Amino acid sequence: MKGKTAFINTERFVKEGKWPPSMRLVNELRRAYLDRISDIDEGEIPRDVVLTGFPTLDCVLSGGMHQGHLIVLAGRPGMGKTALAQQIAVNVAEGGRSAIFYSLEMSSLEVMERVISRHSGISVPHLKMADLTLVGYSLLLEAIESFGNLPLLVDDASFDVDTMIKNAKTATDCLAALKLPPLGAIFVDYLQLIGSKAKNSAQNISQIIAAFKRLARELNVAVVVLSQLSRDLETRHDRRPRMSDLSESASIEEDADLILFIYRDEYYNLRSADKGVAEIIVAKNRYGTVTNVRLVFIGERILFVDSAHK
Repeated sequence: MKGKTAFINTERFVKEGKWPPSMRLVNELRRAYLDRISDIDEGEIPRDVVLTGFPTLDCVLSGGMHQGHLIVLAGRPGMGKTALAQQIAVNVAEGGRSAIFYSLEMSSLEVMERVISRHSGISVPHLKMADLTLVGYSLLLEAIESFGNLPLLVDDASFDVDTMIKNAKTATDCLAALKLPPLGAIFVDYLQLIGSKAKNSAQNISQIIAAFKRLARELNVAVVVLSQLSRDLETRHDRRPRMSDLSESASIEEDADLILFIYRDEYYNLRSADKGVAEIIVAKNRYGTVTNVRLVFIGERILFVDSAHK
């Protein structure tokens, strides 16, 4: 068909119950896509992207974490994946979107303690012992005040995937009434601690991954699931993670839109030339580059910093 096609709008038929709301004509999609391109051209952050808060990483991820995507952040114990996920969650909230953080490994107060440490510069051991000078106490209060109103929701009592999904949907429905911004991302720490009705471990992982992928699409948010890696990598000379190190289920590799590995060489090598460096290995990137991003890691504050934007 030649010539310019008139714009067709199915909205009236959707309201009348005559058209499935999930089905859209390409004619309608083109307008939404052109609006997105226009926003980017004018320097605006696209509505379907949330920033990690690390500019170098966001650039590699084609602008940031994309809505509707399932993201897996994986690493061996001690690499800092929980700390990085918490920091990104705070960055999402500081960027004007709500974030949900499911914490299966530490309590809500421990999550709070980590956030306070990063904002105040006070080490976690000093906070745990309340070993604070007058200056330290002042820094503590300033830190709490600076993020006290952030739209960050922490849940440390949901341990099965069905409860997590139900609570996420319930919270999302209530955000507007609480005068909180729309949900931007959900974080789950971590995959191997989540329960489901599956009969074995591999099936359990597969069901959970599939459920979170559906949730990402349904709520149109980024869902970031943390995962442990196989201890087999500890036997290799080069312990940088590979796809084959994803534990127990090939569905992680298949279903994830984005897979990030975190690696710190100094954890294994005290004489490492990369002390204070965390490599974020972008192992799968459905819509961007597969590469490595280097962040600075400040151990005493459990803090990551973009090496190119210090």
